[in-house]
Amino acid sequence: MLTPEIRKYQERYGCDRRWKLVGAPPPGLDTVVVIPALAESDHLFKTLKSVACNDEASTARTLVVCVINNGGPGRVPVESLRDNENTLRTLERVIGKKTTASDGPDACAVASSSLNVAYINASSPGLELPAKGGVGLARKIGMDRGIELFDDTGESLKLLFCLDADTLVDPDWISMTRRNIEERRLVAAAVEFAHRGGETRDDDDAIRLYETVIRYYRLGLEYARSPYAYHAIGSTIAVSAEGYLAVRGMPRREAGEDFHFLNKLAKTGRVGIVSETRVYPSARRSRRVPFGTGQALCRSWAHGNTIHRTWDPRVFRILGAWNELLAGKASSSEAVTLIEKARAVNPLLVEFLRHEGFEMVWPRLLKNSGSRGVSTKHAVEWFDALKTYKMIRFLTLHAYPPIPVYSALARLWEMKGRKFPFDFPNGGSPPARDIRRAVLEMLRTEKG
Repeated sequence: MLTPEIRKYQERYGCDRRWKLVGAPPPGLDTVVVIPALAESDHLFKTLKSVACNDEASTARTLVVCVINNGGPGRVPVESLRDNENTLRTLERVIGKKTTASDGPDACAVASSSLNVAYINASSPGLELPAKGGVGLARKIGMDRGIELFDDTGESLKLLFCLDADTLVDPDWISMTRRNIEERRLVAAAVEFAHRGGETRDDDDAIRLYETVIRYYRLGLEYARSPYAYHAIGSTIAVSAEGYLAVRGMPRREAGEDFHFLNKLAKTGRVGIVSETRVYPSARRSRRVPFGTGQALCRSWAHGNTIHRTWDPRVFRILGAWNELLAGKASSSEAVTLIEKARAVNPLLVEFLRHEGFEMVWPRLLKNSGSRGVSTKHAVEWFDALKTYKMIRFLTLHAYPPIPVYSALARLWEMKGRKFPFDFPNGGSPPARDIRRAVLEMLRTEKG
């Protein structure tokens, strides 16, 4: 039976009811894992098997919802549509516990496990995603259906997990993520990750450098004491059902849905990083979305190189000074006072703030915060993850052009008052391959 909150959400913001769930939720359901899949028959069942390897106490109360989708005629190759049809048929047999050797060992292993699997057909004629749909809508369809299924008689926290069809997980992924969200009172979590190796040496180099840049950006945000210092990768997200409803569900975006989803969630509660377990995204080339891992590899392959430059760490110093002003002075400062303080940090900071309409926004925030001045909460909600990123881009464009990745890392360590444990050649050339691998392994365990 739907709660009033869920019913209200579905009436106002829920996705189309034509997408039906096939498969039954288990008793005591408190975890739903949503996996969008397009032409993923070679990967999906490996992913499901890795989820099934989680402890039985968790999997018995978990339902994995596979959203098999495509963008409609002319937008998806015929081969992908056939692959989806094969996936749907295999899922039918997995759910019915009627797999055969022809389905492959992974599908058979899932069928014989305690994991509960369901699917939503968003691929067959008449059920395709609309032209403006994408992975965000596919995630939303699964999460919107999943949130209706929770057993509201139980007292355990109800959680929605996002995963990708080619991403493997640790055997304690469900339990450790749940423990973190419950004990730390998080509204959502970004689980630690480590990309799997590429199929070729070039792909392997590209994905390792791409992950290095992602981690560098997060460490820069942590240095700047940003409340948005987490990675925004779709396959690493877990969110409470309450948090999901509070932000009106997953954005229906073709790409970047993970970034905007977490940005909204961070304004309702704390988004934390779960470091005790990991997910393992693949390093495949893909052009399905405008940006992300797959596109980064495609660009690397097309140009015969990889990402070699990234943000100058000085932009994080400026960001940190601004965050400190917001946190320490927001409650007692008028806009003009903060503008002058920002000018003392860097004149470009003032230009950016004026470009974003800060002097018009601040009085409105003051009015909404009451008689004591603008609250820090309202201030950091306005200066959110998107404005943070826009500021960094603005400073990069106008004063601090990108510098070599490994030089940036070494300088960030210096700014933190620490010596970087690796020496790099002069001129900004990438270090030897074994050094690059060692740097990434270090970053995977770095805590800010």
